[in-house]
Amino acid sequence: MEKKLPIDQWQKIQKEIASKVTILPDDVSLLNDCPGSHEFCYHTSKLPASSSSFSSSSSSSYRPLLLEEKLIGGVDLSFPPGQSCSDHPDDDHTAVAVYVILRNYQVIYQDSLMFTIVQPYVSSFLAFREIEPIQTLIHRQKRHRPDLTPHVILVDGNGILHERKAGLATFVGVTMNVPTIGVAKTLYCMDGLSVKMVESQVAWSLDRLAKYCCGCGCGSCLLVGKNSRDGNHNAGDSRSPEALCIFCKTPISPTRTDVCMELLEGKRTDGAVTAALEAIKEYCDGLSIPLMGNQGQILGAALVGHGGKIASGRAKRKKQCGTKNPIYISIGHDISLQEAVVLCCALSLARIPEPIRQADLIGREIMKNYKRL
Repeated sequence: MEKKLPIDQWQKIQKEIASKVTILPDDVSLLNDCPGSHEFCYHTSKLPASSSSFSSSSSSSYRPLLLEEKLIGGVDLSFPPGQSCSDHPDDDHTAVAVYVILRNYQVIYQDSLMFTIVQPYVSSFLAFREIEPIQTLIHRQKRHRPDLTPHVILVDGNGILHERKAGLATFVGVTMNVPTIGVAKTLYCMDGLSVKMVESQVAWSLDRLAKYCCGCGCGSCLLVGKNSRDGNHNAGDSRSPEALCIFCKTPISPTRTDVCMELLEGKRTDGAVTAALEAIKEYCDGLSIPLMGNQGQILGAALVGHGGKIASGRAKRKKQCGTKNPIYISIGHDISLQEAVVLCCALSLARIPEPIRQADLIGREIMKNYKRL
């Protein structure tokens, strides 16, 4: 007979955690309207004058001043090959939690903890399965290396983009008293938000931005390589002197009626999305679109067109298109959504922001070696 899970108790704890979340307001003074557009605005983090080029073999050459010398943490869990967080525990269901701290994209601290999962996967209650090893790792860092306590920790999971506003990132932030950002690879469907609907509206927003950048000429003010502050930008170099994230003012929402039925029915082709990404790649480093549920609350943001800075072979010579698959960013604790989005955009050399990506790579290697024992 299966043990009855304390769902009622878990819900009570989630509501208590949610009541303690600090949500900082966005700083609109850092946003600039895109000239000639009422749909988009942009946030810019300047690069040092010397950082006019990017080498995939040395990620530290790409340093938005937003991140200069800031310590950024990342946590991720890895499971044995062939297993995932949704598998039920068995006699040998061992996983590893990894905590890393980066400065200028370089890992300067890492710690890991092997543990046995004792709780089954239950949708919307992931924190009760994964929080303890993460707390242990952060406690160890604060005790042994308090000088490396990060400005913010990125968590592989959701924050307030959760039906009770208490995802894993929120648990980590509130219980450890540290700013956190939730970064999810898949959409948490709630309050009318569905995968099909969100993907359609992301495609619509990308199409609108591509038309703005290339159609009317107003986007020329955002062109990379044409507004270097020191005037010494290398000819033919498409790296920008700025790390630029564009914000769409119109949120993704189940209540929207301005998106054509073709998009809502999911008939937007991957080819059209790729074409839009190709059109905007020289103009920005990512497009953020707010996620708003039926109740009218902004729950997070979809970030698309980011990354594309790690390449190989001949592709090293030019900036690649950003990813067409969004990541879903939400406030964990003690941060604004605007800062969370800008940090994730600036930290993304690939689709997943670097702190979580590095934690994932380390965890995968640990589990690979564990299975060989």
